[in-house]
Amino acid sequence: MRFRKSRTDNGGVCAACREIPTALCATCGAHGPCYFAATDTPKCLPCSAKEREEAVCASCGNHRRVNNRTATGEPLCGNCGNKPKPCAGCGGIFCTSGRTAEGEPLCQTCWAKHPAAHRPCTQCGSVERLYRHGQCAACSRAADLRDVLSPPGGLMHPELEPVFQALLKPPPRTVLRWIHKIPARRAVLQALAMERGPVTHDVLDRFATAPTVEYLRAALVAAGSLPARGEQLARLERWLVKAIARVSAAEERRILRNYTNWQPLRRLRSLPAGQLVTHGRAETVRMEFRNAARLLE
Repeated sequence: MRFRKSRTDNGGVCAACREIPTALCATCGAHGPCYFAATDTPKCLPCSAKEREEAVCASCGNHRRVNNRTATGEPLCGNCGNKPKPCAGCGGIFCTSGRTAEGEPLCQTCWAKHPAAHRPCTQCGSVERLYRHGQCAACSRAADLRDVLSPPGGLMHPELEPVFQALLKPPPRTVLRWIHKIPARRAVLQALAMERGPVTHDVLDRFATAPTVEYLRAALVAAGSLPARGEQLARLERWLVKAIARVSAAEERRILRNYTNWQPLRRLRSLPAGQLVTHGRAETVRMEFRNAARLLE
């Protein structure tokens, strides 16, 4: 048993099972799930939330957006409308995310494990805890991936199909969190949607800091879309290029460039097959470079 968010001919439905038709929002112009989709003035969910009525909460007295109402119709804000209660599953004091068939409140963790939370997906038919609008997490992941990997107003480029297939391997909710909750990683996918040509290691090296793209690179390598390479050596090479560029004197930059190419990098690149550059070896080269730069100074 969950809170009803809308009503159908067969009764009330919760937020996860509710199916909202898509349309072009008359307020912001974005295409997505909209209320009043069959009318001339459809309104998307964010615009509807912004225009929700504001009033003085009957419980806390603050002027907030009305999220719930009491039995007598008095307005309640989001915090007061769902106050923490003892969970029937774990006994902790949490906000109610669902209820058992007997009406007992359950917290978010206990509700996710409860059989009453499982519903059939309207798209693939799998019975599990739905993610949104009647769809399971796997179906929502596929739709959101295609959306973020497509340029504005266009379709996903065929060169991004390996990226799409690689991101179908990890758990669906992990990928969905990556898309919607981590702006830096979402920005990488949106930037790839604007690129032309296949996704290579050189293309990924151009984006932001290493941790932002390492998950994507590892997923592509694991799926066979990218060849495996020595990441420690690649990071060291990028670090040396930036470190040499920071040296002001042109003659000293030339000396350092020749030194790194013919001494430490040549030593690492000539390692026996199957022997990778470790973090310790890369740090040793960085220390050697710093000492050489100090000597020139």
